[in-house]
Amino acid sequence: MEQEVKIVRALAEHIDAVADLFNQYRQFYQQDDDLALARRFIGQRIHEATSVIFISLSSQNQPLGFIQLYPTFSSISAKSSLILNDLYVTDSARNKGIGRALMLSAIDYAKGQEAASLSLQTHNENSNAQALYESLSFKKDNEFFSYALDIN
Repeated sequence: MEQEVKIVRALAEHIDAVADLFNQYRQFYQQDDDLALARRFIGQRIHEATSVIFISLSSQNQPLGFIQLYPTFSSISAKSSLILNDLYVTDSARNKGIGRALMLSAIDYAKGQEAASLSLQTHNENSNAQALYESLSFKKDNEFFSYALDIN
């Protein structure tokens, strides 16, 4: 990384910073700008400990990116697993190793939890993300299909 950054697990004191990043992340995926929704959602995740969030901060404590993991379970291995649901780095901080550093923090956390796996999905056109994941030894699943049902 070109600049000095730190990666910390997000706590209540980081809710506003993570919420701003989360709002930007949602807009990247064509969702409406809604900082109140982002703050409410991230606040719930942190206060209820229903996800694990790591945030990257500059030496001036400016938020640069975040990664969010959701705990789940693997019936086959009879162990816990983690779903890497969100990874976002601000435009100005991209291509500086911050995404990789966040990913390594997630991998270290998964190992520390003795998780069976760390899984994720990415858009088939997101070649930058795919290159990052593959460089970290993630394997593309060609055996199973993903399905989803929108419940609205």
